[in-house]
This record gives sequence, C-alpha cells and structure tokens, in this order.
Amino acid sequence: MATTARAFRAGALHFLEKPFSSHELLDTIHRALERDARMREHETRRVEARTLLESLTKREREVCEQLVVGVPVKAIAVNLKIAKKTCDVHRANLFRKMNVATTAELVWKYLLATARTTEAARPGPGIVRHRDFPYIGTETCLWKEL
Repeated sequence: MATTARAFRAGALHFLEKPFSSHELLDTIHRALERDARMREHETRRVEARTLLESLTKREREVCEQLVVGVPVKAIAVNLKIAKKTCDVHRANLFRKMNVATTAELVWKYLLATARTTEAARPGPGIVRHRDFPYIGTETCLWKEL
C-alpha cells in the first residue's frame, strides 16, 4: 500500500497490481496515451490563445481586461477617458485579433491564455489560478473542457 501511495504522490494516474493481464496492461497504456494527447492538445490551444493575446495593442489589452470582467463598453470608455466609438473600434479589433464572436468566447480565451492549471497541463474541468487577473479572486472554477 505504501508503494501505491508513493506512486500516486509522484504523479501516477493508475496502478496495476500483480498479477495483471496483458489486456489490462494494454488498456492502461491506451488510456495513458489518450490522456497525453488531450494534454498536448490543451497546451497547443493555450499557446495559441497566449499568442493571440500578445498580438493586441496596449489599448486593446486594456479594453479586453475590462470586458472579461463584465465592464460595459460605455464604462470602459469612461474609465479609459476615450470616446465610446473609439472603445467600440478597439473592441471590434480585439475580437477580430482574438478570433472570437462573443464576449463569452473572449473570456474563455483570455482565461486560457493567462491561467495556469493546478496540475501541469490538466485537461478537462478544473481550478485555474490567475497570474494577471486582479479583477476576480485568485481562483475560478471552470466547467468547460480546457
């Protein structure tokens, strides 16, 4: 039992007890390969989202950061001391650059780009910790697959 606990603390996802069948071993290997593929896909999406976010201008980034926490465009314009029309232009540009059609999609990509998961490249639902997201708490639970 101590070996099993030690293995899981070290990051093991599954533990086979002897004796085990070749079918059980192959099934475990198959699941591990599928998990690895999901982790790699998730990391690719995260890198892409980060690259898109880095392509924004300073002003587009300021607008983005306020949009993702639910600040209305009118209020963003007031906060940044710019005209609403100018804010609308920045919003349209950042939506185009981030390749999103809705604010919800923008929020998702922003969280994906700026968050690191509690487990290394954890796929699926999970808790993410935010580095540069001061508008909300330090942890947010995401229920969409990462």
